[in-house]
Amino acid sequence: MVKNLINLSECRKTPISQCLDLVILHLFLRMRWNSLSPSWKVLFLGTDRFAIKILDALYVEFLKRESIVGGRQLVKRLDVVTKQSEGAVKDFVRGKSTDMKHFIWPDVGIEAGEFDVGVVASFGHLLPKSFIDLFPYGILNVHPSLLPRWRGCAPIPYTILAGDKKTGVTIQQIQPYKFDVGPIVNQREIPVPSGATSLQLLDILGDLGGDLLIETLQDLSHLEDIEIDQDDRYATYAYKINKQDSRFLIDWNSDTCDLVDRKFRAFGEMHNIWTYFGEYKVKLSKLVAPKEMQWYTMRDPRLAGRAGALAYLGQKDCVAIQCTDGLVGVREISVKKAMSAKSFYNGYLSKPEWKYAKFSNKVEPFGPTKQPKVLTLKKRLAHQKHWRQQLLRMHALPSDG
Repeated sequence: MVKNLINLSECRKTPISQCLDLVILHLFLRMRWNSLSPSWKVLFLGTDRFAIKILDALYVEFLKRESIVGGRQLVKRLDVVTKQSEGAVKDFVRGKSTDMKHFIWPDVGIEAGEFDVGVVASFGHLLPKSFIDLFPYGILNVHPSLLPRWRGCAPIPYTILAGDKKTGVTIQQIQPYKFDVGPIVNQREIPVPSGATSLQLLDILGDLGGDLLIETLQDLSHLEDIEIDQDDRYATYAYKINKQDSRFLIDWNSDTCDLVDRKFRAFGEMHNIWTYFGEYKVKLSKLVAPKEMQWYTMRDPRLAGRAGALAYLGQKDCVAIQCTDGLVGVREISVKKAMSAKSFYNGYLSKPEWKYAKFSNKVEPFGPTKQPKVLTLKKRLAHQKHWRQQLLRMHALPSDG
């Protein structure tokens, strides 16, 4: 920056007259730089927790006053548009300042050129071309993913569910009646923190998005000149999540421990993770970190390797559940009401008739359970030999003797 072109510490080595000349030149260049720096009239559109992070970054710039040496506010006007329904952004506006006008979509009575640029974050409405054209610099969308990956309204849960190693924030130009497909103006990448939940990652990306937006506004004219079109070949989609989403149901016959952990971290803070216990649909909460369960196995051979098998683990105060590749643990289970792992054990698993009960991905007859049969080694080998012979006959495979 210009203000760094002159090292004022050199004044100590120069005569007073030359020092004063340097100071005067420094102040002149700084005033000239600030007079050329942008000062934006911004209309913000948003609704939720992520949007608040972006709005707060703009609001901080909006509150800054002009300096005595000719500095300018980056954001000299800031108004806000929200949905009709209550939301986090609407509460933010009410509690912050009367200097910001508040519009309810779609009743936004503004004229062409009244604002320089629009900013959208988690707004959820398709914008018409007639509205976008009111802004000389268009409307910028702050999106919490590395577009074109995870276009859509739920990029953060999908990032965690997919096990992505990196994520970030993209600032792109809004296109009429389309979500997340416009040219990329700026982008910042970060690694996905180990063990992060959706809400934790949302806060991280919200802070990053606020910083990136301010950086973008400081050089918007140049960045829009070099914006990059998205490559649709690499697009993936984060569709809207509804309460009946089948991914909230754990399938103990196919889900790995890592996938169960990712489901809990992606959805568990906002939705219920379910399984079936006999005829009951059961809610599972407070998952134990998989790395804490990796050294445990089912002691009872009737339970070991049996998908959905249950056992109370006193050392971790959790109910251990058998997945395809190991155990996961939960500390709270809701059958008819929420109960701790210890209470679930006392009420169900400690009873002889429930000793071999298990969780399932479907409704099963409720009642006393029979002990699963345990085949001897000799019977298992005979069973395997029988089915291999059947396969050889069916497919005419060469016998290995």
